[in-house]
Amino acid sequence: MRRCALTAASAFLLATPIAWACGHCVKDILSPADFDRRAWESSERVFVAIVTAAESVRIDEDMLEIDYRVDVEEVLKGVANDFDQRLFTTRSVSDWKTGVSEIVCGDLFINVGDRLLVFVESKSAIPIGRCSSTRVIEGIAAASGDEVRETLSRVRRWRDDL
Repeated sequence: MRRCALTAASAFLLATPIAWACGHCVKDILSPADFDRRAWESSERVFVAIVTAAESVRIDEDMLEIDYRVDVEEVLKGVANDFDQRLFTTRSVSDWKTGVSEIVCGDLFINVGDRLLVFVESKSAIPIGRCSSTRVIEGIAAASGDEVRETLSRVRRWRDDL
């Protein structure tokens, strides 16, 4: 009887779409305040910006890379008025037809017109993903309004303490 149950369960799992879980990152372990503080302290520049353009390039058959241009609206740390660094995300564009669904941890949906809180640690390109400090604060991928207000309040307080 037990063998039949295992066989039936195995057959069910094989016929059911599968979702791969993402790994954990520092963001999942620290409190939001500690995560933001860590990002603040390691960043040369921090600012709020609006996405003005997006351009995508297919980097292989399963991945798309999207570059964003932004206009700086509010500088919170450092100098960012002449910001021209590359901000980018990657997105899975798998064409699987087997019914299998894949969750790609780096996928983040950012649209033109969205506002971002940008943490710049160095002069290199800035990847935006599930585990990055840079995030959408206004748009479809933004956290709740209360969470965004708390984050901005915290970061502005740190700016004022400089």
